[in-house]
Amino acid sequence: MAATQEMAGQVAIVTGSASGIGRASALAFARAGARVVVNYSRSADEAQETAGLVRDAGSEALVIQANVAKAAEVDALVQQTLDNWGRVDVLVNNAGTTVFKPYTNLEELDALTEADWDRVLAVNVKGVYFASKAVAAPMKAQGKGAIINISSVSAFKPVGSSIPYCASKAAVISVTQTMALALAPEIRVNAIAPGFVATRWWTGREDIGPTLAATTPLQRGGTAEDIAELVYFLATSAGFTTGATLVADGGRTLG
Repeated sequence: MAATQEMAGQVAIVTGSASGIGRASALAFARAGARVVVNYSRSADEAQETAGLVRDAGSEALVIQANVAKAAEVDALVQQTLDNWGRVDVLVNNAGTTVFKPYTNLEELDALTEADWDRVLAVNVKGVYFASKAVAAPMKAQGKGAIINISSVSAFKPVGSSIPYCASKAAVISVTQTMALALAPEIRVNAIAPGFVATRWWTGREDIGPTLAATTPLQRGGTAEDIAELVYFLATSAGFTTGATLVADGGRTLG
């Protein structure tokens, strides 16, 4: 994406932006002139790397640690953003987690635990709500804002890493729809459902990529930049679109 000043003066918060889709989205905003809040939970060094890339793109970066599963930490993240830059124009709810556990053999030793469920739902679902709620007042005061939530095609089909992950990503779509109603007309809320995207989650599982590409109409897996393009589109365009979920999977779920 070429550098522009389309978002000059605006502020974007991207949760979980130390790497992957979050980092690519942060850089897309930076190249358009937006100031970017780089959020992380544990990956401090990678978050600083993202901030460096944002600055290299000619924009300002603010690195803030916050666990999105904790409402108080999310509120503090947004308040620190406002204290520094006085506004929030875009929120990308990208932070997420999962467990890699098979759907079957639920009684085995590697079966899902209550802690697994609690952690995945807290980050992937409650985190989306907490962050959206936290930015609602400043966005409404400005008269406009955009929230983009990262779901997954596993919301529609059981193709994700675990049962809690699939359930959480389906819930993200529901939260997107209900928050779109709650925050209209000033704030647009939309979601993206990526298919397979090569990120660090798949480290050690690289052998899956060729098989997935072979069964995808566009004959390749997705990249973080592919998803960031849609994030940017929903943030800056699509002015009559809210409550929608865009699927980005190369057509794989058509089969």
